[in-house]
Amino acid sequence: MPYQRIQLILLSLCHLLVDGICATVLINDPGDAAWAASLLLYNTMAFSTQCLTGMLPDKYGRGESFVLLSALLLAVGAAGASLPLLLRSVFLGLGNSLFHVSGGYITLKESDNMTPLGIFVSPGAVGLFLGGTFPGLRIPFMGLLMLLAGLLALGAEKRGKEERSSGEKPGIQAPVLPEDSLTWKGAALYAGFLLLAIAARALGGAAVSFPWKNGLLPALLLTLAVFLGKCSGGFLADRFGIKMIALLSAPLAMILTAFCGQWMLPSLLGQWALNLSMPITLYLIYRLYPNSPGFAFGLAASALWPGVLLGNIVRPSGFWATLMVLVCLGTGLAAILLTERRLTHEKN
Repeated sequence: MPYQRIQLILLSLCHLLVDGICATVLINDPGDAAWAASLLLYNTMAFSTQCLTGMLPDKYGRGESFVLLSALLLAVGAAGASLPLLLRSVFLGLGNSLFHVSGGYITLKESDNMTPLGIFVSPGAVGLFLGGTFPGLRIPFMGLLMLLAGLLALGAEKRGKEERSSGEKPGIQAPVLPEDSLTWKGAALYAGFLLLAIAARALGGAAVSFPWKNGLLPALLLTLAVFLGKCSGGFLADRFGIKMIALLSAPLAMILTAFCGQWMLPSLLGQWALNLSMPITLYLIYRLYPNSPGFAFGLAASALWPGVLLGNIVRPSGFWATLMVLVCLGTGLAAILLTERRLTHEKN
C-alpha cells in the first residue's frame, strides 16, 4: 500500500480519536455554569485559533511532529482530572486546534485533489458521537491516539531519511496546482466570500431543529449522514466537478433542511447533501493560498465558530427560521460558484 494512503488512514483515525477524546471530557459533564463556561472556552480555543496554529506547520513543516505534540496536549486535558475544568478546556482546545491544522496541512500537501481531504475531515463526526455516547472510551482513545501519532512521526522520520539518502529534497512536496494570478487582495476577497459562506452555513444549520433526533439510533443515523456527506463530497467533486456538485447538492440541502426537518429520511438526505460542500470549500481556500495549507485549513475552521456561536444566540422559528436556512445556504452556494469561476478563469 502506498505510503500516502497509509498516512491518510492514520490521520483519519486520529481525527476520530481527537474529537472523541474531547467529547468524553466536555459533552458528558454536568450542565452547570462552570461546565458551560468550559465548553465555551474549549470551542473558542479549538476553532478560533486554527488560523494561527496553522502557521506552525506552514513555517516549520514536520506536520507529523505537530500531530504528536497535539496528542500530548490532549493527554494533559483528558487525563489531568486534578486540574480545573477551565484549564483542561484550554489544553483540549489547543490540542484539537493543532491537530486539525497539522492533519489538514499534511493532507493538502500530499494531494492535488479533494478526495483525501473529504476522507480526512469526515471521521470527526463519528468521534463526537462515540465520545459523547460512551465516555468510558476516553482512556482507550487516548492510548490509541498516542500510538498512531507516534507511528506517523516515525514514518515521517523514516521517509525523510530515505529521501535524503536518495538525494531528493526531504519533506512533503507541494502538489502541482494551476498558477493563479490573483493578487493578495483578490485572494483575500474570495477567501472572505468563502469564510462568510462557512459562517452562514453554520448559522443556517443552527436554525433547524430535528424533533426525530432523540434516541441513540436517530443520532447515529444523523452522524452517518454527516460522515458520508463529507467523505463523498471530495470524491464526487473530483469526478464530476465542483460546479456540478455544488449546483446539485446545495438546492437539495436547502429544500430538505428548510422544509422537511420534521421527517427523518428527508432530513438525513439533506444533511448528507449539506456536508458535500465542506471539502470543496476547504479546497477552494487552499487554492487561494496554495503556499499556506495549514493557514488555509485553519482559516475555514476559524470562520465556523462565529456562525455556531451566533446560531446559539439567534433562535428564529417558523417562517424566519426557514428564511434563514435558505439565505444562509444560498450564500454558501454563491461563494463556491464565484470562487470556482474565478479560479477556473485564471487557470485558462
